[in-house]
Amino acid sequence: MNGMLTSWQMALLSLLILAASFTDFRWRTIPNWLTGTTAGFGLVFNLAVNHREGLLFALSGLAAGLMTVGVFYLMHAVGAGDVKLFAAVGAVAGAGFTLYCLMYSVIYAGIIGMVMLLLRKQMFQRMAGWLRTMLCAVVLRTLQPVLQTDSKGLTTIPFMIAVLPAFVTVFLTENFQIG
Repeated sequence: MNGMLTSWQMALLSLLILAASFTDFRWRTIPNWLTGTTAGFGLVFNLAVNHREGLLFALSGLAAGLMTVGVFYLMHAVGAGDVKLFAAVGAVAGAGFTLYCLMYSVIYAGIIGMVMLLLRKQMFQRMAGWLRTMLCAVVLRTLQPVLQTDSKGLTTIPFMIAVLPAFVTVFLTENFQIG
């Protein structure tokens, strides 16, 4: 598996991302049937096309999505639907595509978050609070202050608002062209 996606994989991923974006924007949820079906198709497709190597490719992608985005879930940064979405992306497109998509998603989410804070004139207030929390964690040598931060008044956005442009960015990079 060389990072080249087939037109079938690109079409399936495009449908997944568009449908997940719609449901996440509209209802703030990504349906299990959508992610589960896509993951199943990805596993079967990769097995059928590339046999054992294809199955390992799909399983490693699924695991990469589950484990990396699962960490964000444990930190309450994303929802469970986002974890399952990245697992499904991994089952279809493999670990490399999934990790690139996650990397760009985090970058876009950071940019979107900073813009929102600037527009709400809360950037420096939030940064000062974050620095106090991190300093306390370093001095006390525990992550407990970080894990117990107060989330009242925080504005949340659907993670898909960052995943959608990240997905397009990864598609447009030269490493993942139609094969």
